[in-house]
Amino acid sequence: MSSFKLSFLTLFSALVTFEASAQSATLKWQGTPLPLTPASFEVSWDAMSLQDNDRIEVHLPRFGGTYNSFGTEGPASSRPVASPSTYGVKALGAGEFYSAEWNSKDETMKLRVKGPAQMTGFSLDQTILFLHQDTTSVPNGLGPLPPVGGIDSLWHTLAYVARFPASACSNAATGREGLGREQCNQASATFYPFVSKSELFSTNLQPLPTKRIGPLGEVESPSIVFFAAQVGAPWVSSGSCVTVTLISNAVLVTPDSAVATSLTLSGLPTGAALERPDLPLYLDQNACSAGNAPVVGSNGVLAAPGSKSVDRLMSPDGYAWVAKYTAGGELVIFLGNGFYINDGELLSFSFPLVNNNLNSATQMSVSVSGYTCTMSYLCSNIDSQPVSIASTKVQGVTTYANARRARIRSATFDVAKIYQNSDTPNAIAQITVTLQPSVSVQNQAVTISGLCGTQTNSNPTLSGPASTSFSSVDWNYNTKVMILYPSGTGLPALVTSVFSFSWTLSSYSSSPCSLQISAGTLISTMPMENVQQTVGKVVGRGFTTYSIGQYSTRPDSVNYICITLTTNYDFVASISSNAVITFSGLKGSGSNSFTEGPIFQCPTSDLHGGSAVGYPNPNFKLSFDSSSSSATVKLTSPSSWTAGSTITFAIALYNPATANSCQVSNAELLHLFETPCIAAKCFPR
Repeated sequence: MSSFKLSFLTLFSALVTFEASAQSATLKWQGTPLPLTPASFEVSWDAMSLQDNDRIEVHLPRFGGTYNSFGTEGPASSRPVASPSTYGVKALGAGEFYSAEWNSKDETMKLRVKGPAQMTGFSLDQTILFLHQDTTSVPNGLGPLPPVGGIDSLWHTLAYVARFPASACSNAATGREGLGREQCNQASATFYPFVSKSELFSTNLQPLPTKRIGPLGEVESPSIVFFAAQVGAPWVSSGSCVTVTLISNAVLVTPDSAVATSLTLSGLPTGAALERPDLPLYLDQNACSAGNAPVVGSNGVLAAPGSKSVDRLMSPDGYAWVAKYTAGGELVIFLGNGFYINDGELLSFSFPLVNNNLNSATQMSVSVSGYTCTMSYLCSNIDSQPVSIASTKVQGVTTYANARRARIRSATFDVAKIYQNSDTPNAIAQITVTLQPSVSVQNQAVTISGLCGTQTNSNPTLSGPASTSFSSVDWNYNTKVMILYPSGTGLPALVTSVFSFSWTLSSYSSSPCSLQISAGTLISTMPMENVQQTVGKVVGRGFTTYSIGQYSTRPDSVNYICITLTTNYDFVASISSNAVITFSGLKGSGSNSFTEGPIFQCPTSDLHGGSAVGYPNPNFKLSFDSSSSSATVKLTSPSSWTAGSTITFAIALYNPATANSCQVSNAELLHLFETPCIAAKCFPR
């Protein structure tokens, strides 16, 4: 390994000429660097007497980040070369630079000197390496960035500073001296080595990638390698903003005013009424939500929104910071003349959605049609070629800008639930409604349709935390539709709102309802969740408790048949006919038929409790039909047996003189709720 190093250094020394003096360079970090993370630093050297248009190349081995021209556009731009000091590159000592660029292919920082000047190095401010030059944002992918594998004690042996006279450099595009495709003759250079006192930092990552990623010579086609979309809310509406983030693996450029490169976002809402040539673009989600347009001179913005001045993002009609929205649900953006998106650079912008009805929206995708550079960065029409990138869909997993949505969807109720707390016929039940709209519901009536299982024919009163969200309720018993009219701010977006109302359930059995909900023209009709299928459900009228037993097996003697009953409705004495409970299946009794017999309390275990006391009141009378083996209990006066209450009583029948097997008895109820025609409900026991 050591022999290889010596051989390499010997070869390197033979290829370059170091200045005879003790001139050298040093790297110094401002703060603690991290791999491939923007960091401020400076490279200093012993004072050089530099002439006007001299070039300085600083080779920073293994530094990362894509090409960076520090504010300068391609040759097709009408703007002159940007001052590097405006974009964070400044000379140390005296003087300044005409231009600066980071070339990721050569791992070289190239500086064109404005002289004569006595310079001692340059410094780089990390701000230019963040998205929209905002250090609170994410890195934009531009270089130079600290090496992924850190800087070890031998790094300085590969780094150097080279000085070229202006006459040694040629082939630059007009007006772009020191940049792009310009090349400098190495034989005319004077080299200065770095010294070992350059500041180091370590990582646990490999300096160079070692993973096999494909066959030798394989090159990927130009593509969008990352595409994500962030929406202001999980479900969106008019006024919500979409933030698009993408990375290309190829340089995308508009090399000439006649051949613009376009980005087309598809999958947005469609409709002729939505078409417009000037949908505003914003720097980020917050600016879009607040309606804060880009400001010239801030965040790298060069042109006023809506002006004919050229900036990076333009409409097809040539206006800065606006885009064309088509009836087919596409957003079309042109790269300004001379502007580019570098390979590996993060591009991000935001735009507002344009209508409430987003049902036509599908999964977003992006496509590119235009040009890419062939031999160098900052290319013109002579060193570029056409490129087309097919539609690329939004990726579900994202790491930039907290992008979290792959699909733009229409306004809806994220939560729409309804629950009924009772299924007892004729009971007063509480209905609880839980709603969470994706958008604020104001001035749009909420309609719940399909409600059933009630006999209430008047408007119920709302209660609960969200009851004040509505000013009035309109319930139509015939159409089974309830309309709730919002008050004030109505239902807020993405907030769970709960309210309740009560009404009387049906006297008859009823099946669960199939329910739907909508909110005016804002939220289209959609299913509503009937929690546990409770709403509308009413069980049939009958016994919830029915037990029967006897107290004696002695033949040819009085036997007390003890009965316990609970109903799920009010058992009311009929005005026109007696309310009746009939017990059938009492076979083998030794009793003769009788009418108007007494009702007894159930005896105690010693059989001394049996006496005619008329329980639960003297209005209950007993009759027995020996031919049908049935006993009938009648409620003979206007009185009631309340739903949910339990009664226990005994009827007295003689046991037969001979042995008799166990019997199965049935109970049926007639003439309930003073309705003689109601069918009986039987419970075998």
